[in-house]
Amino acid sequence: MEPHLSDLALDRLALGGATTAGGHLATCDACRGRLESFMGARLQLLSQPRYLELRDALTKLPPPRPRWPAIAFGVALAASMLVAVWGVTRRADDTRLKGGLGLQIALDSGTQPSAFRAGETVALHLSAAGHAYALVMGVDGQGNVQQLWPPRAAASGPAPHGDGARLDPSFRVTPGDMQLWSFFSDSPISSADAARAMVAAVDRTRTLGASALDAIPEPIPGEAGRAQARLRVEAGP
Repeated sequence: MEPHLSDLALDRLALGGATTAGGHLATCDACRGRLESFMGARLQLLSQPRYLELRDALTKLPPPRPRWPAIAFGVALAASMLVAVWGVTRRADDTRLKGGLGLQIALDSGTQPSAFRAGETVALHLSAAGHAYALVMGVDGQGNVQQLWPPRAAASGPAPHGDGARLDPSFRVTPGDMQLWSFFSDSPISSADAARAMVAAVDRTRTLGASALDAIPEPIPGEAGRAQARLRVEAGP
């Protein structure tokens, strides 16, 4: 059995980097779940007002003189920021992140097979964990990005209430796997911003020789959380 990915590898992926671990992520639910937690924690950190204040304050500081006391002070400040941020991230993880953000793919009958057949009709099911808006994007193995829900809208739509709430309309499965991403927010997210983030992620991943299905988009302006699901399609005869 292939070993699970290390925290270091998952942290690199959460930061938008790519590794050779794409094949493992495609088949390991445990590692995909851990990666979603890493990414969610990072999003919570980036949205904290205190983090933004510290970042802005540091960018306004004059360049430090190359003396050991200044270097030591910089290390101590970075360490204190890390401790403070870790505490904020853990509290957020214990509340909203574990509150049930999710994306599922199911047949109209409600069943969830391990792989679907081309031509079948499927529906998306979301768990928004109290967030007001949602946007679902998809990318296929060739790197083609498309907006799945809300269809043909300029921004994210009102998120349904409840766990595993169904989204309409349903859609028909076409040949080839697809990676789906749902982005949650408390105000509408621009569909164009989401598409640009997806395309950029595909480009980064391809430069490293990985599959477009393993691309991980950078945080989108206004995003508060995300979930992902792989639509696996049986190969034709």
